[in-house]
Amino acid sequence: MVPKIAPGGLIARETRRLPMEGEVLPLAAALFSNDALCFLDAKSRSVRFEAPDGAAIEVESEDFPHFGIWCRPGNGYLCIEQWTGFGDPEDFTGDLSAKPSMRVLPPGASARHGAHYRYKAAP
Repeated sequence: MVPKIAPGGLIARETRRLPMEGEVLPLAAALFSNDALCFLDAKSRSVRFEAPDGAAIEVESEDFPHFGIWCRPGNGYLCIEQWTGFGDPEDFTGDLSAKPSMRVLPPGASARHGAHYRYKAAP
């Protein structure tokens, strides 16, 4: 289940079920007809896209609790993004620091995140 995207790109309370086939999500333009797929508090730390010809890219993340997958149907690309936070919930009116999943670092502090990209050429 992923949240639906409300008008203006806000995260809706309503969710939608994805047409999973086991651990595989068959991609189709209709999946992206209303914006990105937002995987909030994802259990997996890696995602793999395999093209019909067998070429593949795998993205593994360190310390990113969320990720999004999006594309513009018909434009021939897929975007995989790791996120530490996400867009506003549709009913959020509070201070930015109170937003869900907001990470606030004290002055002088730092955070480290990592992403590993692996490409496999078509056989």
